Amino acid sequence: MSGTTAFDLAPIAVFVYRRPRHTARLIESLLANEPLSRSPVFVYCDGARTAEEQDAVTETRRIVRERLPEHAQVIERNTNMGLAASIITGVTELSRRYGKVIVLEDDLVVHRGCIEFLNAALVHYANDSRVYHVNAYRYPLPEASACSLLRLPSSWGWATWERAWVAFEPDAADLERRILEVDLASAMDFGRTFPYFAMLQKQARGSIDSWAIRWYASVLLRGGLAVYPNVSQVFNGGMDNSGVHCGATRDFDVNVGAASGRWPASTIEDPVTYEQMRVFFRSVRETVARRLARKLKRMLFADRRGG
Repeated sequence: MSGTTAFDLAPIAVFVYRRPRHTARLIESLLANEPLSRSPVFVYCDGARTAEEQDAVTETRRIVRERLPEHAQVIERNTNMGLAASIITGVTELSRRYGKVIVLEDDLVVHRGCIEFLNAALVHYANDSRVYHVNAYRYPLPEASACSLLRLPSSWGWATWERAWVAFEPDAADLERRILEVDLASAMDFGRTFPYFAMLQKQARGSIDSWAIRWYASVLLRGGLAVYPNVSQVFNGGMDNSGVHCGATRDFDVNVGAASGRWPASTIEDPVTYEQMRVFFRSVRETVARRLARKLKRMLFADRRGG
């Protein structure tokens, strides 16, 4: 992969909240990325929701200020915006200012080549209106020798351009209506293998608060694509019950490694990666079903013993 110049480097937006241990781990991995020292860095620190969270919020902010380079700009919120509003606001501000942005959350561990890969993809697809998003995360799929393109943007380490982000539609109810009008619900679910459209409906009804599901729907409606590395550039270390939105699971664990600099020959969705994703999603749903069955069995057994 060819290197990028300082002129090409995108700003890095880091979003943290109340997980000091996770934040320290992210920063440690980020410091191993050579472009960090030459990149604009902005850290958005959300405010505490309750008095009980204040100590963890304060400790997280201390780690950010002590461990990141001096050129990093730290934005400390006085109130709790929530992850969705914080990311939407930060990405909108930085993409308008710089034309592009790299986004990381506090639960990630990044490969030492992650920032270089994201910047290279941003440069390569800068003027390709069909590409809306660059993923740092690659799902637990079979190994690949080159990068690929797929409809699904991942929120676990990513990048985009202002030209793409302007398509973000915050109104989930409007997105739901439009997807139904053009019969894209099944396409959103990868042929009914994963309930993304149901997630969008929950967003529309206010039972979840996700910027990512709205971004996916916005991109899908425009026939947009996301770049996938051939090997994951990030590991999500937050699937440990420490976060607000994610429980504990190992289903999405991956190994990280050096990304290939080979780009797809054509800007079309890769059918092999698409089918691999369908297989993976089916396996995840089967695993969840087995977990629920075991939990129900334990509950019934406990009830019988108690009776």
